[in-house]
Amino acid sequence: MMMMMMKRTVVLAGVLWLSLAQATDIYQWVDESGRTHLSDVVPQKYRHSAKRVDSRLFEVSPQQRA
Repeated sequence: MMMMMMKRTVVLAGVLWLSLAQATDIYQWVDESGRTHLSDVVPQKYRHSAKRVDSRLFEVSPQQRA
């Protein structure tokens, strides 16, 4: 039962992320510690190195939705 709830939560989080990705531009950058970040808001000091992520790569096809 608990495992099923966890799977459902992960799936819902993924669907939410995908719907947000379609609604806005997503950017990726690496900070001075080497950590990669994904967000729709880029801190000023990383704007020169941030790259827009093509969120269409993560869209769910009609076949996958079914």
